[in-house]
Amino acid sequence: MSLVPFIRGFINPAVVKFQKDLQFNKEFWFRFTVFAIDSFTTIILAFLTRSTASLIWGFIAGAIAEVVLSFVVMRPTPKVIFELEKAKRIFSRGKWMTAAGIFNYLFYNGDNIVVGRLLGLPSLGIYQMGYRISTIPISEVADVVSRVTFPVYVKIAGDSSRLRRAFTKTIIVISLICIPFGLILFVFPEQIVKLLLGDQWLDVIPLLRILAIFGIIRAISTSTSSVFLALKKQEYVTVLTLFGILGLGISIVPLINQYGIVGASMAAFVGSIAALPPIFYYTWKVFSNKKEKNNI
Repeated sequence: MSLVPFIRGFINPAVVKFQKDLQFNKEFWFRFTVFAIDSFTTIILAFLTRSTASLIWGFIAGAIAEVVLSFVVMRPTPKVIFELEKAKRIFSRGKWMTAAGIFNYLFYNGDNIVVGRLLGLPSLGIYQMGYRISTIPISEVADVVSRVTFPVYVKIAGDSSRLRRAFTKTIIVISLICIPFGLILFVFPEQIVKLLLGDQWLDVIPLLRILAIFGIIRAISTSTSSVFLALKKQEYVTVLTLFGILGLGISIVPLINQYGIVGASMAAFVGSIAALPPIFYYTWKVFSNKKEKNNI
């Protein structure tokens, strides 16, 4: 499967213009076409070979299709030209996003590693199921909204008042969607688990109340990253993700030793809380500091 990211590394970088120019309808058809080729290849091969390898070949076909389509439908096409000054600029800003990506990966996967090592695979399966349910607001609401709002923030970054209003409206919308979902999950975890998963997953129930609050906090707080990136403050994103992984890393082993699998969900909650101080500080700095406004 390492072949898939290698192939996708050749995608035409100009595909970012879909979001930059707010052409979400074109991006939908682009992604849908890739998905259709991936799925169609997998289904046909699975029918012909009856082998699980069809999934792998489907991923590979989708990756190849994405590369080809990116050059067919997007302009300009890249040229192999090395410019030292641009390379320095990319490295200077890119190092922060690389670090943020590493910290973010550790935050969302580090707890799985520790749970698997300390409590075993059955507990890991239970924890991952509870985590998936609780993070629906993040994956289905906050991430989607961030993809849409980021190019908008970039276009209005020079107008601090307009940017503040747009950010406030975004937070309100995310909150109105995510908070009710989280509260329902917090109040009725047993009913939801029995309805969606069945009685064999009842061990997930003790985790959901904690992870429900975790999901709300993360869905709302991570939306600030789009603003920071639009203002070219990549280092802010790196710092807040670092705080999150530190909160998780410091607390997870003691909490698991004390409370078992429930302790893992507590550690995820601690990590989300640990990221809030830098989020509040940097948000205040961006929107309240006069010097910062003048640099927007």
